[in-house]
Amino acid sequence: MIVNEFGKRITSQDLNVQLKSVYKWNLNLRNLSESDAHSTLNKVSNKIRNIKNSSLAHHAERNPQYMEALLVSQVLETWLDERREMLAERTLSPGETKKREKYVKSMKKVEGDFDKRYGKRGKDVMYATATKMAKKKSVEEALDLLRGVLLGRTQLNEGEVDQASAIVAARGMVDEIQKMVEKISAMVNEELPPLMDTIRDRVGADQASAFGAAATQTLTPLLDAVKAAREGMDGAARTVAGEAPAPMATGAGADIGAGAAPGADLGADAGADMMGAETPVPDAGTDSGVEIPRADDMATSDAAAGGTAELGRGKRA
Repeated sequence: MIVNEFGKRITSQDLNVQLKSVYKWNLNLRNLSESDAHSTLNKVSNKIRNIKNSSLAHHAERNPQYMEALLVSQVLETWLDERREMLAERTLSPGETKKREKYVKSMKKVEGDFDKRYGKRGKDVMYATATKMAKKKSVEEALDLLRGVLLGRTQLNEGEVDQASAIVAARGMVDEIQKMVEKISAMVNEELPPLMDTIRDRVGADQASAFGAAATQTLTPLLDAVKAAREGMDGAARTVAGEAPAPMATGAGADIGAGAAPGADLGADAGADMMGAETPVPDAGTDSGVEIPRADDMATSDAAAGGTAELGRGKRA
């Protein structure tokens, strides 16, 4: 059951807030599994049915237990409907996947606007927004969606944001391993040579040579192992995001520590046309005439003011 009020879709999160307000408790939707939701809904439905079949049926609306159970059932039914919608929504095509990564890269400029409006979930909402933008047929439609989300007029449901949260977390692990790659690479290529010179000048040439050989023998396999781990985690993260794993770099031409910089977007091939034959997606601040809008530059209405926004409010995209 999807609940609507005056043309606005009411989400499971909205109903859960109401449950907390009226009965001083709510459901843990973030950690709720589908099987648990169905199990709890069956128990609550049985309770509602028993009250309806009892002598209290004529006064059910005045029975706190009945009204509480009814609201809980609405939360669970709406949550399950949202989950079904999320799973039924088609996956991105390869071209749309590239569009999403291009949008994510361009939207770094407005990441602070997402944090200001959506608090600690700002990055997740930003990524979920980029996913929906990638499915739009034109840049103008995509930017209209972005404006709506930044101003709180366009709804993203909990399922969409939770899915984006998982993707962001997976990508974050790749970024952390990439930092290890760059750190070890810097040891081998930047820190070791001058250190050997220092040892040679202050201790002796033989000691410098011995230290350099031992350090190289230790750090080189470590670097190779961490790079392999990065490639493996990159493929795993791409799978979570619905992308094909990138081919692993091979051959002598691969530089030590080479690869995407920390925070680089998965699926973004350096120097490649991210859009193929599709409408190009402009980077923020380019001379294309179309820029990613800042929230402060938009019409400052009810939504443009400070404070965090709840997910699931406003017009559904």
